[in-house]
Amino acid sequence: MILVPPLVYEILKRAQELRPLDDIARELGHQPESLMRYIEEGRAKGLFHVERRTVERYELTEEGRRRAAEGLPEYKLLKSAMCVGEVCVVDLAQPEADVALANLAKLGGQAQRAASWSLTGKPTENYLRLWRRSNGFSRT
Repeated sequence: MILVPPLVYEILKRAQELRPLDDIARELGHQPESLMRYIEEGRAKGLFHVERRTVERYELTEEGRRRAAEGLPEYKLLKSAMCVGEVCVVDLAQPEADVALANLAKLGGQAQRAASWSLTGKPTENYLRLWRRSNGFSRT
């Protein structure tokens, strides 16, 4: 029989499977840093297996949340395109058209006239597919 402090026992009950310390600390109402002494004590007695991992978290900015809700400018511009065959024309009077054009230029769009923008060589749906792939979206 091993005698352990009550907090080590509580951690042990919650750590039956590999879990983030943050989750266990939250359940116990403690900061993760305050549990490290107890985790180390349990590890030294062979009660815990500890793995250290670095986790990257990303949080959307206010602009990112707005873009996610409203859609990206180039997507909205492409959805408004009028296509005839393999040439699609969009109206540049739309809000944020300049931002959309800068991103579309990377995909091969070309200015045909000052008041419009053409995507030539493939129909707009193929550009949408290419744009989605290049921006990390897997759905087509």
